[in-house]
Formats: sequence, C-alpha cells, structure tokens
Amino acid sequence: MFSRHVTTKLSAYYHQELSGDEARRVAGHLAACAHCRAAFQEIQRGIHLAEQLPTVDAPETLWRGIERQLSSPPAAEPATAGQGVLGLGWGLSGALALVLIAAFGFSWYYGFRQKLHMYEDSGPMTEFELAAREAHLRLTSGRDTLEFPSTNPAAVRDWVERQTPIVSNLADFPGDAGVQVEMLGARRMQAAGAPSAVVFYRINQQPATLVTARAVDVRDGPSSRRFTKDIYVRQDAEHGLKLLTWQLAGEAYVLVSSAPGYGQQACLICHTQPETRQMILAAQPERVSQ
Repeated sequence: MFSRHVTTKLSAYYHQELSGDEARRVAGHLAACAHCRAAFQEIQRGIHLAEQLPTVDAPETLWRGIERQLSSPPAAEPATAGQGVLGLGWGLSGALALVLIAAFGFSWYYGFRQKLHMYEDSGPMTEFELAAREAHLRLTSGRDTLEFPSTNPAAVRDWVERQTPIVSNLADFPGDAGVQVEMLGARRMQAAGAPSAVVFYRINQQPATLVTARAVDVRDGPSSRRFTKDIYVRQDAEHGLKLLTWQLAGEAYVLVSSAPGYGQQACLICHTQPETRQMILAAQPERVSQ
C-alpha cells in the first residue's frame, strides 16, 4: 500500500501550526516512514546547530548601507519594454529585491534567533514531570537498570533513534574546565501516555536524568512559543531535586538533577558552545504559577 509523504508539512509540524488531528497524522507517518523521518531530523538538527551560534549585534555599517541603497533615487532612463514595476529597470529592481532579502536574512540571524526565558513554577507537577522524577529516583536508587549502558554519546543517540520515534539532540560533549559530563546510557519508558527515552548521565559527578518524547504524544506536555525557548523550573524540596521542562522542535523534555542553583548546569549535556553555556548558567527565572 502506498503512503503519501508529508515532507511539505514538516515545517508547519515543527512550528505547531497544524491542527491536532493533522499533527497526530504527521507524527504517526514519521514513526513509520524513514524518508520523512530523515527529512525531519535534518530540520531539527539544523535548528539545534543554529542554537549553538553565538548571538552578536548587527554591525551599524550594514544598516547604513541598506538605508543608502533604499534612499538613493535611480538614475533617469528612457522607458523601455524591459522595465520592471514602477518604472524601475529590471536590473535595479532585482538589486533592490536582493537588498531587501539580505536585510530580512540579517534581521532573522541577528534579531530573531530563539531567546531563552526561564520561569520558576510553583504549581503542581505535570504527569510528564512526575514520570521523569520517578525515573530519576529509580535509576539513582538502583531499582531500575539501563537497557543500553554506554559512555559513548553518539552510540546512545543512535540507540534512542533506533528504538524510539524520538530525534535525539545529545551533543558529543567534551569535558572542559569546571564541567565534566559522563554519559551512562539510556532506557525506554512510557511517560504521560508517550513512548519516551530516558538518558542517564553524570555532570560533575552528580546524576542527571533527561526524559524526552514527541510533544504531540504527551498528554500534558510543556507549551512553546515561536522564536523563544521557554524553560519551566521546579524545586522538589522533598528529594532535593530540580526539574527543568521545555519543548523544542516538536520534542518535549524534562531534565532532573540535584545540580546547583536552578539545575541549569545539567543542560550542558546538549550545549557545548561557551557563549550558550554562559547564557544558560546566568539565566534567572521569573516566578509564575500555572
């Protein structure tokens, strides 16, 4: 039986622009279709790589140059059949179009890349967060074992993608001064109705657990906004744990650890660029109650 590919819907699926039924149809297709799954993985990895780029201010000379091009009147030319819209020659109007496209591209690159916002949530934990906390407690107490023990991040990433419908964004993290990350392995579980992957590791000798699932499968997963990465922080005083919950590129995540502060240090498993790490470690959450 032939199945129509959904590659034309992947961008809308990533940006959560599809209806609930359509999003579920695309998610089901991705689980079964290697071609579309590979295309979606490329989209997700491209976004993940873009996140690692340092944020810098656009040079002032760029905008001055664009303004000069836009404000300079075109030289008078005899009208010909080859002229474009509004009496501009095709060469000049084409150049103007390229300038505008370049301006938009630079605006996106310098101004619209995802920004990080953290919120300290004092409301009750979601079902997805409770499942992640339980997975962490069971692994740290020895009540559960890893299906795939490995210290190789690439091997764990490959296992997760072969055994689950999840695209893993685990980095090939090097150790650096003050931050030592050690992969321990992974297992599968059901969390809030969703097939999920559990990745277990240590950061500076402290255990950390990352639980991830497709956002469309999670009953009460975290919300997301365009151009913004919203991270919800919870303090579990009973067990001395911090939970960070977010959604990105169609995946829902909960990160559980006893790392210092709000637990941001545990995020360094996926973020290796110094500028990104500094931004994460310096982030201060706002207080909210859902």
